[in-house]
Amino acid sequence: MEFNNYTPFTAIPWTSEDATAKSFGVLLVKAVFRIWPTGASDRWEIRPVCPQPPPFSRDEFYGEPGKSSVRFESDYVPPKPRTDVLVNAIARAPRGAAATKWPVFVEVGPVRKVLRVTGPGMWRRSILGGWSRSEPAPCDRVPIRYEYAFGGAAIRR
Repeated sequence: MEFNNYTPFTAIPWTSEDATAKSFGVLLVKAVFRIWPTGASDRWEIRPVCPQPPPFSRDEFYGEPGKSSVRFESDYVPPKPRTDVLVNAIARAPRGAAATKWPVFVEVGPVRKVLRVTGPGMWRRSILGGWSRSEPAPCDRVPIRYEYAFGGAAIRR
């Protein structure tokens, strides 16, 4: 297979086989971007990272594998007909002022995913046996990770 990459992004071609042993081409393209403020208070722009990092050959975790969320997934995966958009981000409160909750979103083309970010809170067992969540504490940033998803991590003390 001959392949010429005229982009600044890593592109790795290889061939694979389907369940019937039919050969097909696979192309891994890795492009990493950062979001930068433009100077206007509510305007941001996306720029490619320079230099571009190499593909990850295995998953990398924030902490211990199996006990923390994946920071970067392996770039070498079984072929798929579409693409993944991975978001490693910190949600910052509007205007930098601490808040108890605020919406954030990621939009790529026609696809828009919205999250409601909340400050730290705790689940407490009531004397009647049920559970209730405390009011979220104000904060100015929240990492977007599974550990901070609704319900959070189960930590026994």
